[in-house]
Amino acid sequence: MRISHFNDEQLNEVRNIWSIECENIQFLKNNEKCSIHNIKHNKLPDLRTWNELKSLYPSATLEAWGEAFYTSKESVRLLNNSLIKESGDSYQEWNIEKNYILFGEEPYFDLFYDFFRLFVDYPNKGKNSILNFLGIQNNYFEYWIKNNENLSMEYIEAKKKREDRKYQPLHLKCYRCKQTKPIREFGNDKSTQSGKSNTCKICNKEGGGKKQSLEKRLTEKRCDRCQNLKHIKKFTHTSDEGEIIKNDICSSCYQNRKRTASKEKLIKAGIKNKNQECILCENLLPIEEFYLRRRNNYSFGEETWLSKECKPCVRGELKKYPKFKESIKSKWDKESLKMGSNNYLYFKEFLDMYLSNIRYDLEF
Repeated sequence: MRISHFNDEQLNEVRNIWSIECENIQFLKNNEKCSIHNIKHNKLPDLRTWNELKSLYPSATLEAWGEAFYTSKESVRLLNNSLIKESGDSYQEWNIEKNYILFGEEPYFDLFYDFFRLFVDYPNKGKNSILNFLGIQNNYFEYWIKNNENLSMEYIEAKKKREDRKYQPLHLKCYRCKQTKPIREFGNDKSTQSGKSNTCKICNKEGGGKKQSLEKRLTEKRCDRCQNLKHIKKFTHTSDEGEIIKNDICSSCYQNRKRTASKEKLIKAGIKNKNQECILCENLLPIEEFYLRRRNNYSFGEETWLSKECKPCVRGELKKYPKFKESIKSKWDKESLKMGSNNYLYFKEFLDMYLSNIRYDLEF
């Protein structure tokens, strides 16, 4: 059996053969001087002792030995290479001996045949799930599949049968009760890969389908404008003032209606329906994306014009100052109307001036 980590009993056996009597050893890095003994401890045993330890636990991994010696697995690997080189054995001979100790002389064929049967009969179960169910370690499985020709051929054949069985399964897992049942326990459904329903007949009889339909109806709503069924969250809107509004039309229709109404208002005010460039983001946008300015000029009658900054850019700047955004917007509107379209008041210039006047009240 492969040992990935030594337990307390195994560690005590290792310590009886090799140990360093120093409380600080586990905290020292390689080649670091010990502050207690004022020397550099050699954490690894000599080759003779290492050979004895390996014989005691031949199936232990490099990680397990690294933890026991308070060092890295790479250091243990180099120590092991030195032992192989000194003994005169080749790496191939050493690997054969190691694999013999770990995996035995021949595989347990009955375990593999059980795996192939389950692998084919349950195409929706993963390979690792089946191996865990049978108690087969993955490295043991991969080793014998690679090194035994008969098992390798059986595995290839099982893969082909498994692929075909996906369309004609013997068992399915019900997604409601989470139980794996024979295929006869499921009704027909042409929309699935197997041609069978994902829910067993018992769960359907207990009203699972009706329950799901009821839950769906409670969380969906039909839009009065586009007549589409959408989740109820799509019917909650936020006004420009930050107020939460619940409506009978969805968010998309609400925004479209808002833009259409705004556009009609601008055209009635005498604004030409032509895209305009924003001086901040430099994007060409429809006229409804800009603020309308309108004032009564006693000499020339009513005067109307659009802001040179688009609404998204102005809102983006106002978000930086949540306590003052309403005050800034209101003040900019009033000052813009005073100056008129000929002496346009740019938002950036106005914002700098406004912030300089209230700099002592700002909390950044």
